[in-house]
Amino acid sequence: MNPNRLLAAVALCVVSACGTTPGELGPHATALPAYLLGTYQSGTRVEDSVSVDGEEVAVRFETGNRYRYRSGGAWSTIAYPVSVTAQAVTFDDGPLRDERLSLAEVSPNCRIITLGGEPLYRPDAVAGCPMGASAALTADDCGLTGRWHRTTRTGQYPDVLEMALTVEVQADHFFKSSVSSLRCTAGQCRYDEEQPRVGTWSLREGQLVGPDVAGFTHEVKPGCEASAPAPVGEIARLVFERPEPAPVAHEAPAPRAYGRCEAQAQCTGQCSDFGVCTAPCRYDVQCGSPGDGMIAVCRGQKCMASCAAGNPCPGGMVCSDGLCL
Repeated sequence: MNPNRLLAAVALCVVSACGTTPGELGPHATALPAYLLGTYQSGTRVEDSVSVDGEEVAVRFETGNRYRYRSGGAWSTIAYPVSVTAQAVTFDDGPLRDERLSLAEVSPNCRIITLGGEPLYRPDAVAGCPMGASAALTADDCGLTGRWHRTTRTGQYPDVLEMALTVEVQADHFFKSSVSSLRCTAGQCRYDEEQPRVGTWSLREGQLVGPDVAGFTHEVKPGCEASAPAPVGEIARLVFERPEPAPVAHEAPAPRAYGRCEAQAQCTGQCSDFGVCTAPCRYDVQCGSPGDGMIAVCRGQKCMASCAAGNPCPGGMVCSDGLCL
């Protein structure tokens, strides 16, 4: 992305009672507000099990009216100055020099801004957001938060296509959706993941407005199960009419780091949408050994067992293109 085209509009929530307290935006404010400090990023996509970090764009606002910029894998080594008024943030130097950020529109939870027509987001909730998006949830709101997911499968290995759609609905009314696919042709498999899409959700007549989660399975946010309201509409039925789990006649096996899985409890890390135990990573050294002399590698920011040396794959997985899937 060309930096000269960036930052068409960035929005910040400004309440009418803002004064000139340091860290707030009053009529004569000169400091970046505390709730703006942090990193806004575009997120990355995964192509053939490799994270395409080079496409990621990010801006980090720092104390002292400074910013750093990233286009690709490296941050700028210099923190460049910005000027702040009640109406705008102006970039005084660096790759975004002379760009002006209007403070007219920001997501109500202060987590999403727009940079060159592309939304950038903060991974975590923003403390002290003046719009109050982090206030306590109502029972209806709480019952909708959590993880929504749907997986479709066409064909059987060695010729199979699995599509996984996941939506994370968070308590501050932020959501992030992702789409990933695993395609195997004649036993040669490829994993791809689209750049995440972010937005703000709301509740209208018992239905979730924002992300499309019709037909998805819902894992309710812990602590919200007891506060679930009476079903209202199709989405409410999807949320609250969860089938009772089948009785288990035998003791469940101990969680494992690698292998096939059907539930989160079967894994020490995560049970992915493709039914494989994995764990998040950035580098190979962060991945634990699968045992039996095998090694693990980091692919697409996920730990995966390697079968490149001819090792058998653990836990019912099959070897494809050097990886256990």
